[in-house]
Amino acid sequence: VVEIAAGRFHTVALLADGSVRCWGAGETDTGTAPDFGQCIVPADLGPAIAIAAGRHHTVALLADGGIRRWGEGFDVACAIPPDPDSPFVAIDAQGDRTIARRADGRVFAWRACDPDLHEVVPGDRGRPVAVDAGADHVVALFEDGSVTAAGAQGYWFVGPFLDLDWIPTTQASVPVLPGPVESIASGPRHNLVVLEGGAVAAWGDDCDRTLVSDDPPEVSIECWGAIDVPDDLPPARAVAAGTRHSVALLVDGGVRCWGDNRHGQCDVPGDLEPVVAIAAGLDFTVAIEWDGDIRCWGDGVCHVPSDPPAGPLPARTIDAQDVSIVATFVDGSVTRWNAQTGAASAFPRPMPPAVDAKTSDLRRSMILLADGGVRVVNHDDGGSFVPTPEDLPSLASIAIDGGGSVDGLFGIPGDPRPIEAADLDLDGRVDGADLAIMLAIWGECAAGSACAADLDRNGRIDAADLTVLLAAWQIATPGV
Repeated sequence: VVEIAAGRFHTVALLADGSVRCWGAGETDTGTAPDFGQCIVPADLGPAIAIAAGRHHTVALLADGGIRRWGEGFDVACAIPPDPDSPFVAIDAQGDRTIARRADGRVFAWRACDPDLHEVVPGDRGRPVAVDAGADHVVALFEDGSVTAAGAQGYWFVGPFLDLDWIPTTQASVPVLPGPVESIASGPRHNLVVLEGGAVAAWGDDCDRTLVSDDPPEVSIECWGAIDVPDDLPPARAVAAGTRHSVALLVDGGVRCWGDNRHGQCDVPGDLEPVVAIAAGLDFTVAIEWDGDIRCWGDGVCHVPSDPPAGPLPARTIDAQDVSIVATFVDGSVTRWNAQTGAASAFPRPMPPAVDAKTSDLRRSMILLADGGVRVVNHDDGGSFVPTPEDLPSLASIAIDGGGSVDGLFGIPGDPRPIEAADLDLDGRVDGADLAIMLAIWGECAAGSACAADLDRNGRIDAADLTVLLAAWQIATPGV
């Protein structure tokens, strides 16, 4: 055996002679979970050089650069023939999607036997600088300010009398944008971008469909306005996409929110201090204030751990998905918790210093380390590391989605990102904006509160901290 891959209920092995063996669910095809024929290896399968396993499907990369895929969604195995000018050289499978990279660097993602492959990373766009993922799609931002998206083009809805209706959606189809993009954010089924100059654009699907009655047939459709950007929105520097609501971090450090507000997720606290980072989950919004304190609102009560592993240290990054929140702190520590209960997730200890972390619901976290490495943690079994590819390059940016039963993991290769505590506004450099933050909160730290600008951790912001900041002035932080 030279390679092994695992789906939700099946395991696949690649043998040294290029043949493929499979066992577990899917040795028959009943058309119902979990047996979709994902272990019925095509009899005419040529020599394979790589394999991947999704939720209920199997993928093989062939020696000629073509791809075969079988399992859920197919009556017969489907094939993507090789392109002599640019054969496929790598594959992956997540949920019901297949992801593949050609020799020219282009990356594609598709579902079923879609003949129209959806480019995630085109070969002519240059280097991607950011990536984010929703429930079944991924969005990439490139150096030239262009954006691409790929993934689900819709979803199945169980309508009256159990009829299946295909509901098309647009989250994986980027509209014509009025200018270059500076930052991106993806929710389960909608996307947000900040354009050059601070304007915000949105697209996707923010509607819920509910079966009210079979007889007479009745389906309720309710849209929440998450993609309806307010006309009076001031310039923004960052955005976050929740399940049914959207959030913008304004240039002045304020926060604006729109969309579903049934749980108070758009009721921004009146005493909120200027904010440096935001995230949005199922029914809540979370932010890091400029002193490093974490604030959370929505879902009735949105919990923040009173005693995180980092102790009183300020938070540096924040991410949320579904009911989970994960944060990293200025010392490189990381913690993750349930926003509804406040219960913390288990992590393997010791954890190497982290500069960013992403969460995918209550199962997994993806941690970007200070040395450019990555760790994936499974929280279901008390906190353990999930194996990652041995040849994974150094990463500068990461994303994780929560679609299906298998989380999709995405990373952008690049230089390791140092932990630069003096970058108080998290914009990737130390400059006048950081100095302004320090001067605005000069003096003693509030009792029981951590001060992000207290760089020497002595409980006050003074000339010693100013010296540290000036020494780090204009240090670039790659990948931010």
